[in-house]
Amino acid sequence: MRTAPAFLFCLLSLSVAVAAAPGAEEPTPTPVPEPREFVTEHQASFNGVELAYRVIAGETYLRDLDGEPKASIFAFSYLAKDAPADRPVTFVWNGGPGSASTW
Repeated sequence: MRTAPAFLFCLLSLSVAVAAAPGAEEPTPTPVPEPREFVTEHQASFNGVELAYRVIAGETYLRDLDGEPKASIFAFSYLAKDAPADRPVTFVWNGGPGSASTW
């Protein structure tokens, strides 16, 4: 099994040499798809009160000054149907590891 490390080293060296070859074309960047949105309609009983609501799950892209996407945020929105405009609104953030220290 002594040939495995030598083989891997040769393979790695070859891939670095090919990547650094002069005149090699740069790879074409993969196009970023447009953000997607998924909408569903629901009805449920909460504390004996029937409530019809819509759920929207979707992406939002954060773009740089050139309009190129640099980050993506995925969010869920729960919207009550026929709700008054002055109802309370709640925002919940769950950003993953390290997010709590960001804010």
